[in-house]
Amino acid sequence: MKKVFVFILLALSCNSVWAKTLNVEALSDFSTANPSEYLEVKILDTYVTKNDVVIHAGAIVNGKITDVKDPKRLKRNATFKFIPITYYDYVTEKKYNIKIIHQKAKVPVPLGNKKYGVPFLSKRVSEMIYRLQRNNFSWEDKSFDELYSEFPNCKCALLWWCNGKGDGSHFNINRNSWLKEFLIKNPPTFPISNKCCDGAKKSVSDLYMKEYPTDLMIMGVRRAEGGERATVYKECIYYNKQHKVNYLLPILFFSDLDRKEYEDEFNIIHSECYTKYGLKRTGCAGCPYSKEYNFELDVIHNYEPRLYNAVNNMWGEVYDYTKIDELIAKNDGPIKMKKDKINWTDIAPFWFYCIQEGKSDLLNTIITTLFDQTDISLQIKDEMINSLIFSVTSIHE
Repeated sequence: MKKVFVFILLALSCNSVWAKTLNVEALSDFSTANPSEYLEVKILDTYVTKNDVVIHAGAIVNGKITDVKDPKRLKRNATFKFIPITYYDYVTEKKYNIKIIHQKAKVPVPLGNKKYGVPFLSKRVSEMIYRLQRNNFSWEDKSFDELYSEFPNCKCALLWWCNGKGDGSHFNINRNSWLKEFLIKNPPTFPISNKCCDGAKKSVSDLYMKEYPTDLMIMGVRRAEGGERATVYKECIYYNKQHKVNYLLPILFFSDLDRKEYEDEFNIIHSECYTKYGLKRTGCAGCPYSKEYNFELDVIHNYEPRLYNAVNNMWGEVYDYTKIDELIAKNDGPIKMKKDKINWTDIAPFWFYCIQEGKSDLLNTIITTLFDQTDISLQIKDEMINSLIFSVTSIHE
């Protein structure tokens, strides 16, 4: 295919005012008469963005074409904007003498959210709620035998719901304080699922192993990171019968101290997500599974404002749902105690968030969830709310 040299407006940041004209080489044919929606180009000159991201000469950028304008009469200067979606830096391959193969997601996360449901709290919680929702569960506090007679096709999820896995089990709903009471009081009105990662990562890995016969899969997971990684993986070398391949987990038993020692010994350079943004873990941007999702949202808001809008459009509803659950857990359940025992420090910032964002429906949900009107007189309830507003005002000032 013939390669063409073009000059384009390359917006290399989420900020709309940040753009740059760069010299690139088109890797596919392009015509303003019948423009394609996407284009792949090679950067010819090393470029440093406003936030110090280095795009090396030779990097391949794939992006979307917009605002195509035909050249004026007798001119050849047709113009269009090129909005990058992904870029691939060959410098990394040369440095480590490796070949990186890029696989497209089978089902991208946004599409997976629409198709299956959004993530909530953790992968296990999301999976159990997904199974219950799929069977039109009634969110009642009945015995396992009663519920199993009504919903015979989701035994595993019912055992989770009824704490049927034994005292102290990680596979019971009471592993998450007050979650059952919260779901009974506020059944989810939107689909919840743990499948958002499947189409973006797991299925892609499976397809890769089918296309490229694999002898050994190496993964950098550690049990010390917690979550399912602390229970699912028992040994660092094992044979996966499903994929018929050996797995090696070389740092499975590394403690945080071991990891730090390894980093110092081999002079490991970390992403700016850790060194500049201050993140402790990375994954899908703004993932609701993260215990630090509020902090991550603040980081995204400061450094990637367009991405911040995108994740809120995708997960805003589940963020609010999670906030209410967190408030209940921090205050040991729906509030039925005297006001001097309420943890106002936890509640006040979220109350202010609702007022600031104009989320009146969410305010009403908080009131009905946290303040049980059958146990608290309206006078005491009003006193609580007035005290809460006073706390919000004090914090805001």
